[in-house]
This record gives sequence, C-alpha cells and structure tokens, in this order.
Amino acid sequence: MMKSTDGQTPVVTARTRDIGFAAARAFKDRGVHVARWDMDPFNASTAESLGDGTVSISCEITGAASVEAAYPATREALGQPSILVNRIGIARPNATVADYDVGDWKHIIDTNLIGTFLVDRVVVSSVIEQNNGRALNVASVAGKEGNPKAAKKTAWTVSSENSFTAAATFDLSGGRATY
Repeated sequence: MMKSTDGQTPVVTARTRDIGFAAARAFKDRGVHVARWDMDPFNASTAESLGDGTVSISCEITGAASVEAAYPATREALGQPSILVNRIGIARPNATVADYDVGDWKHIIDTNLIGTFLVDRVVVSSVIEQNNGRALNVASVAGKEGNPKAAKKTAWTVSSENSFTAAATFDLSGGRATY
C-alpha cells in the first residue's frame, strides 16, 4: 500500500523540542526523509536523533538570503521539497502595550510574520512547480486570541500573517480550500 507521503520531501521549521520535532518524528516513522530548517544550535543533534535521512539545514528564517539558500541545500540532500510544516513562532515577555519593548515587538513581527512569508514563498514555489504538495502553517491559539499583558500576541491578531495564511491558501487552491 502506497503511503501518501511516498516520494515527498518535507521541510519542517521549528524549534527542536516542540510541534516541529513531533512532525519530523511522524514523517520519519513513515520512512520519509525530512529537512529541518532552524538556526537553533540543537537542530543538528535533533536531526541526528531522528536517524538517517534527516538533514539539518541552518536557516535564519527572518532573512530572505538564508531561506533562499536553505532550499537548494535541501534539494541537493533530499530532493525537491513538496511538503512544508511551518512552525515558526516566538514569544517574548508579557507586558502591556504601554510597557512593551519596541525591539522585542519588531523581533516577533520579523520572526512570526516575515519568517512565515519567506519560508512559504520559497517552499510553495516548489509545490507549484511540481503541481503537487502541501503547506501547513502552525501557530499557537495564544497567538490568535492573546493573553492578559501579552501585547506580543496582539501582533499576530492584527498582523498580515493572520490574513496571509488564509490568502495563501486561497491563492494556491484557486479559492477551493478550507483553513
């Protein structure tokens, strides 16, 4: 029986100890080779712990050049990416809007919004070229609904990422997809 992931090359972005790791493990359990994109120094050891066929690609997702370099490195190591599990997301200290550090706010936007766009842009181009594949952006519900004294969560709610994921889904599906 053919698995739905046979012949597919997933890219998983995420920290080494969260949903991204669980997604990479699930692919590996099905015998699928996985590329892990992350700048976390533990990325290589995490990929190694998943066994043969998992590669660690150092990738600073807030930089277009880094993301664009991760794509050919993945293609060379495992083949053309056709699945994306994009679990990019960071948090910073809880604070009221009035007390929130502007640098922390910008870092959240650069990572959670710009990083999501950059990774989607590169991997989805591959999916379109193949006319086959899947892209999944994963976020915390806290990022959507917020917490008291968590101005950082509001960034997602009012950001383009919230609309970007929906728009990207409609763009790829011709308006025939749910999200």
